[in-house]
Amino acid sequence: MKNIFFILIVLTTLSCKSQTLDTIILDDFTIANFGFGSSSSELIGTLGQPASTYTEYWEIGDVTATIYQYLGAKFEFVNNELVGFKISDPQIFIHTDLTTFTVGDLITSLQNYYPDSYSLRENGFMAINFGTGDHEYLLIKYASDKKIVGIEHRIY
Repeated sequence: MKNIFFILIVLTTLSCKSQTLDTIILDDFTIANFGFGSSSSELIGTLGQPASTYTEYWEIGDVTATIYQYLGAKFEFVNNELVGFKISDPQIFIHTDLTTFTVGDLITSLQNYYPDSYSLRENGFMAINFGTGDHEYLLIKYASDKKIVGIEHRIY
């Protein structure tokens, strides 16, 4: 009986699919012409003046972030370095080490570049890890017609 139980555990373990996400290389990631660590002047030089700016206190990091709000996008800066974003404007392109995409593109266009993340997409969302850790990721939201409707940086 113990042998049967052991064999079942081994077979179950071997048949489980590893659920790992694909990874974007941070050094090769840009939004338009700027990336993480870029300054607010680089953002403004690329996209122009924001519609508004405001500050938020982030208790977890004990920092104050400055938010630059555009029509269809927001960018978060800490110590004048880009640390986060949320985009719904189809004119702002994401460039990765493998491809370029934006809001309005089909989620299927990412399947060949990020096959693991694509296969794990669910409920209108797909995630791709940033860098070598697993605490930062790119969240891509898509609609029922499979068009991308939002792209944002997330930390967990």
